[in-house]
Amino acid sequence: MHDNLTNQYHSLFLTKDEVKEIFRLKSDKALQLFKREFGIRKKGRLYLASDVKKVISLFTEEAA
Repeated sequence: MHDNLTNQYHSLFLTKDEVKEIFRLKSDKALQLFKREFGIRKKGRLYLASDVKKVISLFTEEAA
């Protein structure tokens, strides 16, 4: 399922707005808290897509 969500984005990096869109976060502050809680790493201004996919996998496992 997470492949369907992230296929439309770059395979290595995601922008702040893309991460906010994927997780439906409303503010930059919410994104910062989310990033710290789930350990999503950054490279410059971009977020690592592999970390985002891991968090999505975690959510889908919990939902199952």
